[in-house]
Amino acid sequence: MLHDRITSVTYTPADLAIVIPSHSQIECLSRCLRLLEEHGHPSTQVIVVDDGSQGAEVSACARQFKINKIIRNEMPLGFCKAANIGLAHAEKPIVQLLNDDAWVTKGWADKVLPKFSDPKIGAVAPLVMMDDQDTNRLDSAGDRYNLAGIVAKRGHGLSVGSQKGKLFKTTRGRWVLGASASSAFYRLNALRQVAFLDESFGAYFEDVDLSFRLNKAGWRVWHEPQSLIFHGVSSSYGRTPKPEVLRMQSRNEERLFWRHLPAPWIFAALPVHFLALCAKALKNWQRGTMNSFFQGKMEAWAEALQPVGPHGKRPKGPANPWNWNLDLW
Repeated sequence: MLHDRITSVTYTPADLAIVIPSHSQIECLSRCLRLLEEHGHPSTQVIVVDDGSQGAEVSACARQFKINKIIRNEMPLGFCKAANIGLAHAEKPIVQLLNDDAWVTKGWADKVLPKFSDPKIGAVAPLVMMDDQDTNRLDSAGDRYNLAGIVAKRGHGLSVGSQKGKLFKTTRGRWVLGASASSAFYRLNALRQVAFLDESFGAYFEDVDLSFRLNKAGWRVWHEPQSLIFHGVSSSYGRTPKPEVLRMQSRNEERLFWRHLPAPWIFAALPVHFLALCAKALKNWQRGTMNSFFQGKMEAWAEALQPVGPHGKRPKGPANPWNWNLDLW
C-alpha cells in the first residue's frame, strides 16, 4: 500500500492547499474567502476555480482577496471537473475541497492537520453545521452508507442541543466511511492514487464514490468534530432541484450500490435494496418527480450490466464491506 511507505509527519497550515470551485454564487464566495482570510494562515495555498461564471464574475470576486491562484474555465464544466482541475494545481501534501457556500471558523484546519500524521488516514471529515436560522443543526459528521443502498450524512438534521447532537459535538472522533466534499480534507497522494473525483458523476455522491475508492485502496477516513464549518445547504441547486439534477441524483446513488459492493454482498443485499427502491419510487411519485427518478435508475442499471466499469471490475473475492465502516441494515 502507498501509505505503508509514508513516515509520520507533523503537518502545519503551510502544508495545506484549499480548492474552491465556484460558478455563480458570488455572495457566498465572497463570504467564504473573507472568512478564509480572517481565520486562515498566509502560508496556506488558496485556489479558486472559476467554472465558467458569467462575465468572469467569480474571478473578479476572487481578485479582491489574497488568492494564490485563480483558474478560469471559459465554459461551465460542472463540480467534479472543476474540482479536479483545482486539485491538479495543488502544491501541498494536504488539500481541502471547499464549497463556495461553506464557511470556516477559527482553528478549523489546526484541529485536522495533526490527524494526517497517521499514515493510514487518507481523508478527514470536519463537523459541518447548517448555516440557517437554526445554527444548532448538523449537516454532516461524516458520510454513512448501508447495504440497502442508502447514502446519508451522519447526524444530518440533529440539533446539537439535543442528547444525540451532543454526542457529535463532544466525541473525540471516529472512523467513518467518507467525508462530504463540501469541506473534506484529503491527502493529495491518496487522491492521486485513486485518480481524483470520477467526473462522470457531475455532482452529487461523487464524494461517496471517492470515499469507497479510498477505502478499497487501503486508506481510512476520520471524523474530527473539533474542526467546525458552516454550510449553506442547497445554495447551489436550491431546495427544489430541476428534473436534470434529480435524474443525476437518482443515477449516482444507484451507481454506488452496483459499483462498490462485492458481488456476494450485492446478492445478499438485493431484497432490502429492492424495498428501499420501492419506498423511494413511492415518494417520488407523490412529489411528481417519478420520471427523473426512473430515468436515473435506468442509466445506472444499464451501466451495471457492463462487465468493466471506469475503475475496473467489481471485486469478486471475500472483501468485507464492514471494513469500510458501512452501517448495518
